[in-house]
Amino acid sequence: MVVDLALVGSDQVTLTFDAFPLDPLEQYDSDNDGVGDNADNDDDNDGIEDAFDAFPLNANENLDTDGDGIGDTTDLDDDGDGYPDAVEIEAGSDPLDVFSLPSDQDQDGLADSVDTDDNGDGFNDDEIFISEVLTPTVNGPEASWQIVNLSNYSNSLVSVYNRNGQLVFEKRNYQNDWRGVYEQTGELLSAGSYYYRIDLGDGSPIKDGWIYLSY
Repeated sequence: MVVDLALVGSDQVTLTFDAFPLDPLEQYDSDNDGVGDNADNDDDNDGIEDAFDAFPLNANENLDTDGDGIGDTTDLDDDGDGYPDAVEIEAGSDPLDVFSLPSDQDQDGLADSVDTDDNGDGFNDDEIFISEVLTPTVNGPEASWQIVNLSNYSNSLVSVYNRNGQLVFEKRNYQNDWRGVYEQTGELLSAGSYYYRIDLGDGSPIKDGWIYLSY
């Protein structure tokens, strides 16, 4: 490489580095292959012609799928859809297709595969929350008996007994729709406390406790 020194004024020196000091059409050789960048079809020598290389002077990058200026090699979200590539791969969606999205039930920006609360109900998906209050005649979430996340256990069995030990309600794969009705007659049960047992059907311990029925 030849270094040209040009004096500017009396005390300033400008250095110009020319890889081809005898060729007025060439100055740089980014990949040091002996072919100047102007004549070289692959300036960074990465095997991708400059015309098809989003980063012609960076041998480590050649694609920028989402056009954000960050090459796919270092971009954590290649298609710019808001879901990291690693998450999309785990979830089975295409990290290079902005229209291919991972499942996100509550649309909170967290794919279900990494979201601890897929449906956005405020409870972790792997935890069972059993309401202890049932108010069938009052509009609201407790108008029917709520057992949060029980839907994750299709073989579950829910049983409810009155204080005399009489079975008043029983349902396999309960859908949070019981409104305090005695299953034998279809009539509303009396206000008071009722004992419940919940078998999740997966071999885990029985969950039991008391629910208070009020009108």
